[in-house]
Amino acid sequence: MREALQQYVKRVQELAEHVRGNEQATRQSLVGPLFTLLGYDLTDPRECIPEHRVDFGPGRSVKPIDWAFLQNPRPIFFVEAKEVGKKLACYELVRRLLGPNRPVAYEDTVSYFKIHLPERHTWALCRLYLGRKRPLVWVPLPLEQIQAMAPGLALSSPHAGWTCITLNASAEVEHLGEVLRAAWDSQKEVRSNTPDDAEREPNGAGPDPSSGEANVEASEPNGR
Repeated sequence: MREALQQYVKRVQELAEHVRGNEQATRQSLVGPLFTLLGYDLTDPRECIPEHRVDFGPGRSVKPIDWAFLQNPRPIFFVEAKEVGKKLACYELVRRLLGPNRPVAYEDTVSYFKIHLPERHTWALCRLYLGRKRPLVWVPLPLEQIQAMAPGLALSSPHAGWTCITLNASAEVEHLGEVLRAAWDSQKEVRSNTPDDAEREPNGAGPDPSSGEANVEASEPNGR
């Protein structure tokens, strides 16, 4: 398996430029072969359903997911591919607001877009729910601290230690630079003083995009 994975990585490196900017070609040439290598039959609808319409998330029953992988016969995980070279606007915006001295990574889920410290995906500095009519931004800071930095924002406390900011439009993330930098600094400080096995992100999918309610399935310190 190790040799096969090494060959797959080599193939991706060779073909990436040939499929750049083409999502379908990326799926067919780069993403699909990985799951075939792992033993999935992408042509068997008992194992894999392409263009699966999910019943959760901001695009529920409207925008299909590229693949749903099944087991007895329920979906056990989903895969959504993007073309090689695609820029993620919200990620690039947050990176710009943070500046070059605050590195981050991201995780794009069906329900939300998460930006976290590069060392560990559960060390999140924000969750962005931008597919809603009124977008939400979760940050791991107390509500009172955000009120002092950015008065006038619509705030709520969906989970201990987290604040939910309700925006009128996604473009308003541009005004959250000070808040995001404070969240990064806070998480970095917490990480430096917390054992490696301690998680700092609430479990669950966060606010239900179909409603205005915030819903967390489990409390800290459990991670995702």
